[in-house]
Amino acid sequence: MTEPRTLLRMVQDAAERSDAKRLIFVHSDDTQVFEEKRSHADLLAAGARIAAAMKQEGMGAGDRFAIILRNHPEFVEAMVGSEIAGTVFVPIDPRMRGDKLAYMLRFSGAKGAIVSADVLPGSVAKIGGSQR
Repeated sequence: MTEPRTLLRMVQDAAERSDAKRLIFVHSDDTQVFEEKRSHADLLAAGARIAAAMKQEGMGAGDRFAIILRNHPEFVEAMVGSEIAGTVFVPIDPRMRGDKLAYMLRFSGAKGAIVSADVLPGSVAKIGGSQR
């Protein structure tokens, strides 16, 4: 039986073949376009740091957490970290706010969230009497 080709396995295989910065992430704001390059080894290293941080925060295998990030390299790094940690990530549109955001977090059963600073203002929602 062939081993499943998960994101983590693909990144690991590519990192073993080359350390070139072949991954190009392009994003923009209202005024300019940004380009960031990563190697597969970079993704693995960042994913390992994220997995360790999740473990330190009490996240374990099977726990769900929200990824509330724009389409930046950190989104992919969080996905890799999730697989390393054995957690389940729930991608949530970073433009979501208020009651819709609270519903998504409650419905998903997210135990925590990774949220970038650029989407954090105004996105914090009260859920079940506590702020997350």
